[in-house]
Amino acid sequence: MRLRFSNKEKLKSKKEIDNIFRDNKTAVEYPFKLIYSKSLISPNENKFAIIIPKKKVKKAVLRNRLKRLVFESIRVAKNNLAKKGYNIIIIYIGDIGEYKYSYVYKKLRKLLDKFMKKIEK
Repeated sequence: MRLRFSNKEKLKSKKEIDNIFRDNKTAVEYPFKLIYSKSLISPNENKFAIIIPKKKVKKAVLRNRLKRLVFESIRVAKNNLAKKGYNIIIIYIGDIGEYKYSYVYKKLRKLLDKFMKKIEK
């Protein structure tokens, strides 16, 4: 099984993104917020998008590093997601702080667990 994070798994469709914000189903694990909805186009795979606001993290170098850490954490944890066919946006809501991989992975793992509990209801 490949652990790659391919372009097919990145959420790019404006229609899908608008649908996510319209449904507004969320889960929060500080410093991340997850917004999700059922996919309209691809029911067989989960798609992800990452938002790191410039207002929260001013320097582009730090924003890009945080994005890479988040994508890497998702890449490793995505196989544990039992349900498929969701579009997921992860938004950074924290202030400048911890940018270590272990911290980001731990927080995203908790966030994805909360997401799984919500969709199982």
